[in-house]
Amino acid sequence: MKKRIGKIVYWVACFILTSGLATYAAESGRSEVVSYSDLNLAHEDGARTLLTRLDHAATHVCGGRPGIADLRAWASYEVCRKAAMDRAVATLSAPLVASLYGAPQPSTRIAAR
Repeated sequence: MKKRIGKIVYWVACFILTSGLATYAAESGRSEVVSYSDLNLAHEDGARTLLTRLDHAATHVCGGRPGIADLRAWASYEVCRKAAMDRAVATLSAPLVASLYGAPQPSTRIAAR
């Protein structure tokens, strides 16, 4: 089990995103291109729509949601999906998307006394 989780974590770490926001799951050999050229990522609706698309793509490339009774498969799936989402959001350079996803934002000091 540890070997399998280690392998999954390794492959999840290999996720690559390109300008078309392609999500790769090296373990399964599948990839998913998530288009967002039709969205305005500076507006909440566009950012939320992209997060939904990313979640669907991550679910797909990670093999789909396993049955809730299969705890081992569920744990592996969640590791894969979270890593895919984290990597996708970090690669975007879209502050509102990152904020809605829950990623930490760099703080900006506006004024000091």
